[in-house]
Amino acid sequence: MEKRYLLILTLLLGLLPLFTFGTSAQQDTTRLRVVVNLVQLNVAVTDNKGNYVTGLHPLDFAITEDGTPENILHLKKGMVPQPDW
Repeated sequence: MEKRYLLILTLLLGLLPLFTFGTSAQQDTTRLRVVVNLVQLNVAVTDNKGNYVTGLHPLDFAITEDGTPENILHLKKGMVPQPDW
């Protein structure tokens, strides 16, 4: 369950720059429509000590958009060096 919350938090923080805050003097009337068939999500799962969790499979994740489950088409496993903080 903790993995799910971490994934949701990561997704929300990743989408935050897409929203603009405040108002502008001129209203932009440009419309852009895009069909997206594939979205890349980079996720790092750690335990409560900050160690990376390995051995995860697509069934260990739940991706939803507006409450609708989305399929995971590709899962690339990799390790990123931990920072020396």
